[in-house]
Amino acid sequence: HRPPGASHLSSPTTALLLGGMQGTPLSANDVSSKVIVVGLQDEGGSNGSTSGGVTRGADIPISAAYPTLTPPPRKATALKGSEEAGFVSSDLVFEDKTSPTLSGTHVDGDVPPPIKSDEIVVEGFPASSEDGTGGTPPNKVDFAHGMKSGSVEQHEENWDDVSGPFLGNWSRQIVKHYYYILLALIATCLAMSIFVMYGPPDERCTPGATSGQMTVCDQTPYDWSLPYGNASLFKDAYLNAIESVEDEFKTLTGGTTGEVAERSATAGDFSITWIFQHEDGSDSTIFTPKKVQAMCKAEAVVTQHPLWKYYCPLAADGTCAGQMLSAVSRFYPTSQDRVDCALLSQAVIDARGAALVSNLLTSTNGFFVNEGTVEGGYTNATRSMLQLGQPLKGFTGEEDAKDDQRLVYRLFAKGFKCGSGGKVKLHDGSKFKGFEVAGPCEGKPEGHEVVGVEQKVFDHYSMEGFPASGQFQGSLRSPYFTMPLIELEGESTLKSRFYSGLFQQLEFDRVVNGDLNFAILSVATVFCYIYFHTRSAAIATASMFHIVISLPVGYFFYFNVFQYHYYSQMHILTIFLALGIGADSVFVYVDAWKESGKMHTIRTNAGRLHFSLNRTAQSCFNTTFTTVMSFVATCLTPIMPIHAFAVFAAIVMSVNYLLVISYTPCVVYIYHLHVGDKGGCCCFCNGASQTCRWQEHSEQDTIEAREADPAYKCLCYSKGERNLPKPVVISEESAVRRTESQDERESLETLLSRMGKVEHFMYNRFAPFLCGKVPNAPFYKKPVACGVILFFFGYFAFMISSAAQLTPPKTEELWFPEGHMHNSDFFKRLSDGWKGTADNQYLRASITMGVESMQRPHYNWFFPGRERGAVEWDPSFDLSKAEQQAFFISACDAVQQHDCGGGGEGPA
Repeated sequence: HRPPGASHLSSPTTALLLGGMQGTPLSANDVSSKVIVVGLQDEGGSNGSTSGGVTRGADIPISAAYPTLTPPPRKATALKGSEEAGFVSSDLVFEDKTSPTLSGTHVDGDVPPPIKSDEIVVEGFPASSEDGTGGTPPNKVDFAHGMKSGSVEQHEENWDDVSGPFLGNWSRQIVKHYYYILLALIATCLAMSIFVMYGPPDERCTPGATSGQMTVCDQTPYDWSLPYGNASLFKDAYLNAIESVEDEFKTLTGGTTGEVAERSATAGDFSITWIFQHEDGSDSTIFTPKKVQAMCKAEAVVTQHPLWKYYCPLAADGTCAGQMLSAVSRFYPTSQDRVDCALLSQAVIDARGAALVSNLLTSTNGFFVNEGTVEGGYTNATRSMLQLGQPLKGFTGEEDAKDDQRLVYRLFAKGFKCGSGGKVKLHDGSKFKGFEVAGPCEGKPEGHEVVGVEQKVFDHYSMEGFPASGQFQGSLRSPYFTMPLIELEGESTLKSRFYSGLFQQLEFDRVVNGDLNFAILSVATVFCYIYFHTRSAAIATASMFHIVISLPVGYFFYFNVFQYHYYSQMHILTIFLALGIGADSVFVYVDAWKESGKMHTIRTNAGRLHFSLNRTAQSCFNTTFTTVMSFVATCLTPIMPIHAFAVFAAIVMSVNYLLVISYTPCVVYIYHLHVGDKGGCCCFCNGASQTCRWQEHSEQDTIEAREADPAYKCLCYSKGERNLPKPVVISEESAVRRTESQDERESLETLLSRMGKVEHFMYNRFAPFLCGKVPNAPFYKKPVACGVILFFFGYFAFMISSAAQLTPPKTEELWFPEGHMHNSDFFKRLSDGWKGTADNQYLRASITMGVESMQRPHYNWFFPGRERGAVEWDPSFDLSKAEQQAFFISACDAVQQHDCGGGGEGPA
């Protein structure tokens, strides 16, 4: 109550908070919620005066002023020593730290005499009053109303106590040295990232690379194999045995030994294959004058390319050899004919076409016709192949520096830019010598672009992606989504599809670049949502920095500490894990920080940090730990790329967690000091107009921290007194800072009034629907909850059953969607449905004898294409013995007499 006639109250003394009128019984609800401020001094009065009907210093116990108080207040503790001592009670007392001016409306009624603070005892109220009435009330209150019921004795954790061994001490250090800690963390992360980007690489991963550890390794056919399985060991033993005795075998059989002549063999892996068919699927011959001419022009794009002469198979005279698997060469026999691609007469087409559909089982003609084609008939589709030569100049054979040769073949498909002096800049350490004399850049200026074969084919068919050019050409929409069709006057449209292993690798690069664009979009989306949730662009930017930087920092430990030197496109997927878990951790910390500002038992910034860190460290540890352990379990896989990805992901998630409990608290605390409330807006804008800040007024601890902050003084105080923080005027309503225990006992209606739409839905709709409307009801009265549990138990059992029935895939992995040229139908058509294969042999099987085992002393799992080992010969194998000769002959007879089936067609 305010003394009558007083316009306002101004006392630095701790006030006693009570409610009700003298002689009026107070219910428990009154004690817990109906509390006002009682002033102890009139504005114009003094100690001992009677101005306004109040005598300061008059002695009167509570029991005399409120003889019918029921139930009594809770356990209280007094701080003795002076009249300005604080009365510590979680229910009844507010200690005024900032001595604000209190203003409010007049409250009518009798004014109880004030109490001397030194008469308040530690436990309960005075045992007796001056008139002999009163007594010691119990220290527990049975609350009949509010959120809790029953006998309650609250135990509050003192978050302002930051003397703990880890989180408390860490909170104290952040409050003292937040700038130094933040700068040290940023500098360390940036140093690790720079080292990863420019540090020494592993040349086994990227041959010829001189810098950059975080580089995608060259892919090999062995990456996804099981290196220690029998199938892999047997194959390696066979290939190594053949290689080991190859020279001796050639000597015994009259062959040549030593180096293989330049491009004397064909490189099947890098050949370019076309499939030509009617666009409307009509059942008529594909060989017409106009269609054959269109096929010729398509192949001429490759054979007339300036790089073709450096990659084509060579004849004995050093010129490009003929292409035996080219359908065009059957109609245009000479190289000049294939350059001109003149329109042939119908008679010539018929004659040469008839020769092509004859001898289907005894020649390579079966390669060009459908499997349903009969002798002397016709085919409504055909395929044609242009083969590249191997080994390239500078290499001794197919197996010599395979990774190096693969990169040189890639130049043929992708193209390159000329270097200085008319030279072609190859990767460091390349053995290729083909461009040294009369190379493609001779006489060309530096920077001249030699367009690759793939782009030339795109131009021929008018296939264009998006973007149409540049480093990220086709990353958003690949040119392969445009079906190459050639319209012919008077005939059906010719549908032309093409494929090469070189082209597929380039297409994979485009897909990866496109996925990176989507990753950037994901980063932008997460940034926007963090900004929306925190209402701070600064917090969102700093959070995205810590999320993104966790990848190179994690890679630093992955590469340099744990010695994992394999990096693939799969590793890039970790960014999505970091975005999801990192953003969630930021939300947890920011929400905990905001909540700590409303907890009146926390009175220091160190306490707020302590509370927020404790909440975040525990909650996010559970999320991070379960995620990390899921990847640790994935590390048990024998498939190397998946194993390496799991290790990398587990490290990145751990780094992300460490940054959340070290970097994020510094950022949020600095934000709190500078822009967290209106007092911190002085160097940015007029605080009175701000509605985006986290809290309205500055705490005394924050004001003191700002006075000691050098950046705050530099940015704010130097701008003049107009920018200095103004004293905060607190209204009577806001002056009464409620304690956490009071908040817990607020009426349900008050809590509901503060709920948002989502919370209202969860409370009023979802929770009653799921758990029933009767609290603490037995489980059989919660049918929805029981049904959900039973459903997930059933789903779990179904998934366990399905997992037990998993089998290896029986078809090749499909990497592209159906609208892509290289879809499932194309790959099936590329190899199936033809009369014969490329060399007219369906399967090549080998039986190796005399091998004891396969030894791999220097094999590295992460570079499976290298050091695959050597065979150990069986000392007991001796073909000079009669019994072994007999076994060898019987094995050969068994293979020759085996019936391959096929219904009389094909080789047996």
